[in-house]
Amino acid sequence: MSNLPVCHFLASGFLEREAHRRSDNEWLRQQLVSSPQFIFLRNGSNLFSRRPEKRALLIEVPEAVKVFDPIFLGILETGVALFAADLSNSGTEEEALGALGLITGLARFVALREFDGLLSAEERALLFYAKAMTHWHQEQRFCSR
Repeated sequence: MSNLPVCHFLASGFLEREAHRRSDNEWLRQQLVSSPQFIFLRNGSNLFSRRPEKRALLIEVPEAVKVFDPIFLGILETGVALFAADLSNSGTEEEALGALGLITGLARFVALREFDGLLSAEERALLFYAKAMTHWHQEQRFCSR
């Protein structure tokens, strides 16, 4: 048995999951109209900047009510709502980026294990959480439970 400390990144203070709010449709709608931030995924890959600093992209979406099937992740420590959205059904990568107002020279979708930039523990946790939640939503669409 190892004596290494266990670190639960998803339980740290940078994101308040607000699980009790997930069934409050009016509250969620209000969060969607107040310019929330999104983590976008496509085919299980997260969206990253292609600039030299290679950072994960949290995108503020002014008309978030138009985002198909947003997944509420929680409230950031800044008070901004954070959602995930899957763009796998948005055509090619170029079309998905175009829907966000981006071009392939500025951003691309990369699998987390293939990302070669630097991420903080909080960024890794958020990206993993967004990926896990979008995967769960895809796989459990018709679950009778």
